Amino acid sequence: MRMVPLGEAAYIIRDLPGEAYRVAEALEALGLPGLLEVAPAWDTVGLFVDPAIFSVGSLPASLELSPVGERALHEFPVCFEGPDFAETARLLGLSSDELIRVFCEPVYTCRAVGFQPGFPYLEGLPGLLKPLGRLSSPRVRVPAGSVAFAAGQAGIYPAESPGGWRLLGTTDLPLRLGPTEFRVAPGDRVRFNAQS
Repeated sequence: MRMVPLGEAAYIIRDLPGEAYRVAEALEALGLPGLLEVAPAWDTVGLFVDPAIFSVGSLPASLELSPVGERALHEFPVCFEGPDFAETARLLGLSSDELIRVFCEPVYTCRAVGFQPGFPYLEGLPGLLKPLGRLSSPRVRVPAGSVAFAAGQAGIYPAESPGGWRLLGTTDLPLRLGPTEFRVAPGDRVRFNAQS
């Protein structure tokens, strides 16, 4: 692991010994003085600290990561009528039913949460969809619950916001459970099901 300072009150950890969410869980379990927040990203972990209390020397040279076990599985019903659905099918030479089957086939893994509170970055996008990147011009308004993909990842918009991902459909299962609590956490698994 390699720590890089980000100002006086934050660090980013690179060259992780395992998935970022597992490293973050191990760091949180240490209960280090002055460690205020641990934020896993795709392949790095951010540390937010109280510089008056936290000591970089308090971090162990190696971490005991918990075994990879079964994580929570969240099933999202999706109405596949998004504004980019038909064009995506056309670009890939697929029928509507084939695109739905391809997108819903994998069980995705949440690698990080960010962009906006609760937005899950989901790994596991089928290879057939990976060549299609972000839109050339982002939308000013993407509705909450939009199910989208871009740059080799899938995601769900928890709240209305601008966005440049390809919108395949919407889910009515909310991501926000409380003011600061969200349904999907890093390491959780996600499956999409076509809503009839």
